Amino acid sequence: MSVKRVCLAIDTTSPFLGLALHDLAAPGYPCLARVFEVPVAKQTDVFFPTLDRLLKKKRFKRSDLALIAVDHGPGSFTGVRVGVAAARALAQALELPIIGVGALEIIAWEAADRLAAARVTVAARLPALAGDAYFAVFERAANGAWKTKRVPVWTTETKVDAELAKLAHAGAHLAYVDRAGAALAFPAGLTLHKFEAPDPSALARLAFLKGGATPSVAKFGLEKVIPIYLQPSWAERAKKPARVRI
Repeated sequence: MSVKRVCLAIDTTSPFLGLALHDLAAPGYPCLARVFEVPVAKQTDVFFPTLDRLLKKKRFKRSDLALIAVDHGPGSFTGVRVGVAAARALAQALELPIIGVGALEIIAWEAADRLAAARVTVAARLPALAGDAYFAVFERAANGAWKTKRVPVWTTETKVDAELAKLAHAGAHLAYVDRAGAALAFPAGLTLHKFEAPDPSALARLAFLKGGATPSVAKFGLEKVIPIYLQPSWAERAKKPARVRI
């Protein structure tokens, strides 16, 4: 494989450290190497050592990278910041295009990718503060086009459950991540797809879908990738911010 055709996908929005190398030149963009695990230390401490080990495993250098894909949230406040900061630093230093994809969209797209049906609606739910959740809805159209039907929001679990009850009547799917230690119950009629965390390989493939065969720095510059927190920082929480209504 020629150099400069490797995509690095980065996902640090959950307790998992997700890194994946995919071959941009081969059909199907196959995965070359990946890490998807809960690290033994802080993500800030292990990110670059883990990345360098992953590259070394395939005898790559950072200069062999051609594209950076990063999950820019929502999720862990610190995790989102770590992943976006690292991705932007690499993209700037190596002068590479960078594509940001949201965590809700990643798990929804991975669920849809498992399904044979041409048209499918997938809601996505991630845990936020206790009693709250992140929520969005996506659709794969009959022609294969992938689009956002409801933009990501931070709201209460009660409101999300009410929206899911409506979607269940339409035969929708739900991609979700459990809150630690929780046993979630969802309205009957939904087809459930449970994930531990957004997967870096799903992120890479979705970035290919968005970026096309030859993404450019001009079109996918680092200034376009900003953290999507939705949930406020601890300082902002003290001001009692209003949740998004749905």
